[in-house]
Amino acid sequence: MFNSLKCVKRLEEVGVSREQAETHVQIMSELIETNLVTSQEFKEEGLLLRHEFQTQMGELRSELKTEMVELRTELKTEIAELRTELKTEIAGLRGEINDVRSDIVKSEYRQTIKLGAMMSIGMSLMVAVIKLT
Repeated sequence: MFNSLKCVKRLEEVGVSREQAETHVQIMSELIETNLVTSQEFKEEGLLLRHEFQTQMGELRSELKTEMVELRTELKTEIAELRTELKTEIAGLRGEINDVRSDIVKSEYRQTIKLGAMMSIGMSLMVAVIKLT
């Protein structure tokens, strides 16, 4: 708290006239009153700032929730697309595997026929050799 009487006395002690000292103190009092914030004003400003902060935090939370929902939706869509692509690739690979299996079976049949033909020729040759001897 500003003590104006004490300030006037100190100015008078250093040689300032009473009238000038009172004018100085009056000017300082006006400056203090207009420029200093009272504790009530400070509290009110603090409450206002707190309210603004809480409002902005609420808006930010709301925005973040919205963005999270949008991101979650995008991710689900991308995952579904990847699953579809993967299923298509797997189906293609299964088709290729079945084609290879079919080729292997055909190759086994050809080898069996060739082996049978060779055995038949071998038996015929053995019979011919036996008859010639």
